Amino acid sequence: MGRVQYYFATKDDLLLHSLDHAHRRMESRILERAEEAGGNVRNVLVTILDELLGEHPETRDAIRVHAFFAARAADNESMAAVLTDGDDEILALAVAVVAQAKAAGRVGPDVDPEHDGYALFTLARGLGSDVALYGAPIDRARKTLEHFIRRVAPAE
Repeated sequence: MGRVQYYFATKDDLLLHSLDHAHRRMESRILERAEEAGGNVRNVLVTILDELLGEHPETRDAIRVHAFFAARAADNESMAAVLTDGDDEILALAVAVVAQAKAAGRVGPDVDPEHDGYALFTLARGLGSDVALYGAPIDRARKTLEHFIRRVAPAE
């Protein structure tokens, strides 16, 4: 116990370290899976969003810890930084993929890259919470995400 307290002054410090470690493990799984997707930007985005669904037990645990800290992060910048690390990049990728689909004429004129890219990103996060916190079936979450992706960023 003393050793843990030496490195982590508070329980929050320990949990934040664990969350950061879980994020790094998620990134490793994403990078490994993204290599299999080749250079296709859409497939990389789908890989990232699929990881956010929480099929992997470590990802589900990270989502649970993330939810625990979400309300507290409003008053703590370092906590908020850990919780939102990488979000801007994922959102930018989602917007870019939807914009590519629109530019290629694969979606209708009502598709808006900014709004639909944001909706795609937040849908994946919300579905991941549904899986991790409420026990929703991963297959249903994945089918829902795939349905929306087909609407706003169909494959070539």
